[in-house]
Amino acid sequence: MADGACGGGGGPVKELLQRYGLRLADLVVVCDDLNLPWGAPRIRRRGSSGGHHGLDSIIAALESKEFVRVRLGVAPDHPVKDATDYLLAPFRRSQQKDVDELVGRAADAVRCLLAEGAAKAMTRFNRRAGGQNIEDE
Repeated sequence: MADGACGGGGGPVKELLQRYGLRLADLVVVCDDLNLPWGAPRIRRRGSSGGHHGLDSIIAALESKEFVRVRLGVAPDHPVKDATDYLLAPFRRSQQKDVDELVGRAADAVRCLLAEGAAKAMTRFNRRAGGQNIEDE
């Protein structure tokens, strides 16, 4: 729900919470993460922005880091010269299958989070190839 380019989503998120009388505990933010491998979801109950400008904006607007976020790995298998250009560029047709899988994995993570809670969702989705839990890194 970013407004415009990277990083301006805090105001609209705050307005939504106020308009519908929601609490921070009701909020789930889904965002990209250039620091995670492509397709890897990572769920956290709270925490810093990790340098993500959109999360910075939301944290500043809400004056709190106490909301759940689902970060989706979008790091390519090659170096990125300009992160903003990479993140805002349209996907190529050849990437469509990978994008569909990424969105599907994200939807599964959010469904699990809503149905079973953050702890179970983190256990299920916050894993590396070796099975190591990364929820608190």
